[in-house]
Amino acid sequence: MRDITLNDTFYHDFTTRAFATGIPTVLAGTPVLSVLEENNATPITAGVSVSVDRASVVGLNEATIIATAGNGYEAGKSYSIYISTGTVGGVSVIGEVVGQFTIAASAAAVDLANATDGLGALKTLIDDAMGATFATATDSLEALRNRGDAAWITGGGGTNPQLLQNTTIATLASQVSFT
Repeated sequence: MRDITLNDTFYHDFTTRAFATGIPTVLAGTPVLSVLEENNATPITAGVSVSVDRASVVGLNEATIIATAGNGYEAGKSYSIYISTGTVGGVSVIGEVVGQFTIAASAAAVDLANATDGLGALKTLIDDAMGATFATATDSLEALRNRGDAAWITGGGGTNPQLLQNTTIATLASQVSFT
């Protein structure tokens, strides 16, 4: 079963067939699709449409569902798409289920919504990291390497090497006596 996100618009293809032969057949009689939510007898019709004989292929139909809260959809629920008006080969197909879907009901979606563990905690960490600043002039690997190169050349920011050399020579000269 397909799991979508609330506010998605999605498309669902389905085939209508003649009962006697099983051959793909036109969905006729001014077809209409509706959606039923689990444990709810009131059909959703807002944002539900059907294209018959999609791409000029007889019997290939496409449902378009605009799954917004304004149209009556909720996260964590299951839905069935069914034919509420239509015939195939002159026979009524009212009540024929042509698709099913859920909204944010997969294990991953439920875990992602849980902010205390699993994917929810990971999402928080990622969001925090995405909000952090990164200055390429000072934080990139190249900038760190260049800062290291400069430190190595100058002795890591300590005393200037020339001064150390002069001090060492002066100290040695004062401690050596030539007799």
